[in-house]
Amino acid sequence: MICLARFVAAATLLLLRCIGNPALAQTYLAPGYSGKLPLTSSVDQMMDALQLGKPAQRQDLLERLGVNSDIAHNAAQSVSVTGIRIDKLEGSHTGLLFLPCRGPGTPMAHLFLLLPGKKQAWHVADEMSLDCWFQDATYELPLVPGQSTSILVHHANEGHGSGYVQDDILLLGVRGGHLVTLLKTQEYKSEDLMGEGKTVEEKSTLQPFPDGSLEETCAKTLHETISAAAPDRVRLVAVERRRWLWNQEGHSFTATEFRAVEP
Repeated sequence: MICLARFVAAATLLLLRCIGNPALAQTYLAPGYSGKLPLTSSVDQMMDALQLGKPAQRQDLLERLGVNSDIAHNAAQSVSVTGIRIDKLEGSHTGLLFLPCRGPGTPMAHLFLLLPGKKQAWHVADEMSLDCWFQDATYELPLVPGQSTSILVHHANEGHGSGYVQDDILLLGVRGGHLVTLLKTQEYKSEDLMGEGKTVEEKSTLQPFPDGSLEETCAKTLHETISAAAPDRVRLVAVERRRWLWNQEGHSFTATEFRAVEP
């Protein structure tokens, strides 16, 4: 009882000191880890560790996974930890590490395929860099019938220039310990009609179907500048659709021709 009373008294004294000393509070009361962050088989535990770890600890964990030191440093130092994401991929003994758009010059996002290791729970087996020149690249894990693993990447910049920008959408799979592209198509394009004060904008979406195909819908709009003081006039020009069908021989999707959709 005497030891417990002394512990409570010491803890109370430390708490009172921390209330008036933010630096002391940060040292003794802030949640977190001491030493290295755990690299475990549970992606949820690693995500918890990344949320509580300090930048140097996050960088160390990313480097132990096999991430390039410069990329790991940029992610650990300048990215809100909520932007870093680790997923266990259904249908395979693999994981996916995503580091959002950061870095000097043109920001880049990074996807890393994680495989179980012999000496540690996970290690980087493959990676893909995504250009974020126009919008931040993101991804989701849709259910595509017939595909054991599907990773749908949005806004991977394909090209840009004066009055022109194009982002692509990618459907990725996992084969032989590598990320493979199953489908690639334009997701967004904006192109100025030089000298006319008009811009053509195209936006596409993909929708999986129960038969294993995907339907792409592309909407084209015309933006016309009337005056500097007035908002642009926006007019829907066309809506087109096409199907992406699985090609067993090529182990990828191939597209049919676009067909117009009646308004």
